[in-house]
Amino acid sequence: MKSMTGYGKDTLFTDNYNISVEIKSLNNRFFDLNVSIPRELSSIQNDLKSLFNDKVFRGKFDLTIDILDKRVSSTIINEPKLKSYSNLLKQAAKIGGFDLQINIQDLIAEPDMLISENNDNQQLIEDIKLVVKNALKNHQIMALKEGDKMADYIKKSLENMNKSLTIVEKAFPKYKIELFDKLVKKMEELIHEAINDDDKHKILVETSIKIDRSDITEEIIRLRSHIEKFESLLNVNNQALGKKFNFILQEMHREINTIGSKYNSNLVFDHILFIKEEIEKCREIIQNVE
Repeated sequence: MKSMTGYGKDTLFTDNYNISVEIKSLNNRFFDLNVSIPRELSSIQNDLKSLFNDKVFRGKFDLTIDILDKRVSSTIINEPKLKSYSNLLKQAAKIGGFDLQINIQDLIAEPDMLISENNDNQQLIEDIKLVVKNALKNHQIMALKEGDKMADYIKKSLENMNKSLTIVEKAFPKYKIELFDKLVKKMEELIHEAINDDDKHKILVETSIKIDRSDITEEIIRLRSHIEKFESLLNVNNQALGKKFNFILQEMHREINTIGSKYNSNLVFDHILFIKEEIEKCREIIQNVE
């Protein structure tokens, strides 16, 4: 089990540049990566995304890359682009009948308007990827540790649910007998007169049918099966289990609701309520599981 919430960081310092990478993540239904990187290196975003593909399945990730470039470089103006952009502005002003006022700072800030004559950035790109890999590794270590904590809590919760379910199961046969006697007595009171053996037999048959409809054996079997399935998945070495866990908890919630509606007794009310509460707590936790 792995949490979608995590944090990882790594740095690299060389004579030419310093690289600092920070990764933060929150829970999300799908995988979503936001990359903050110097504009001149934005072309490697897809390569950086591919580093995440084999490691994560869901979550909203913020990847921040800061670079201090200590290399001596020269920057020149992209003259063809500057002329082309300037002509477009003049044409737009003429068509719209506006006074042309060009802010040189805004113009220079346009993408690719300035060209850096640094040495080849290939080594820098490789180093960035390396630092991102290390930061992601640190992030995953934290996410797995958080996942272990969640798994420990859920295991204890499932154990407690099973204990309460056993109490409910053991108490139900007595409740069935009490319910049967109560229904027979109620039906005899409604008749207000002596009944023959045939009528009494019919009353007993109808009462038995109603009792059978109130039986919770199947619901208990299914609920216990869901708990066992959940426990087995906790031991599976598969990171993308959040959706499966959520589905199982929905089914568990359905079964305990049915048990509660059929088994209306103060003797087990607290145990049924406890199971419902534990399921809800687990559902909240699972929302953060990848």
